[in-house]
Amino acid sequence: MPPAIAVYALALLLLAISVMNLIREIGTIGLGLGPVFAVSINAALSLGVCQAGQRLSTSSLAPGRKPVVAMWCLGGTGTAVLVVWFTVFVRELEGRTEPESVFALVVITALGGLFGGRIGFLYESQREEVARASEVRDTMAFTNSLL
Repeated sequence: MPPAIAVYALALLLLAISVMNLIREIGTIGLGLGPVFAVSINAALSLGVCQAGQRLSTSSLAPGRKPVVAMWCLGGTGTAVLVVWFTVFVRELEGRTEPESVFALVVITALGGLFGGRIGFLYESQREEVARASEVRDTMAFTNSLL
């Protein structure tokens, strides 16, 4: 499975959760500016994650480096989910009622995926640059040894 497929799947999952949340909110509070604004933000972030997948699939990175970028993206997403879950868990331990958190969860999860993907892309790009620089250095050392 190409690594970009995992990133695309994440984008679709986030968008599906956003739409389901919109439908639930329309049934609860009606169609208003708040639910429309929330789904717009979530859709834009999901589109950003989708664009990260597209960039990954068309990037010049070596094929062996692309799964690492996808793992950074999914790892950022997982970390964001854990952070949100932990804050909800702490609030419940304190006995406080937690407000509706699907919107915040989707926003933070999408941002975690975007930032994780960006970090992974930069990390792997730098690793490729280091490998190229090392190859050039070795070539120059070999050439100098012949002189």
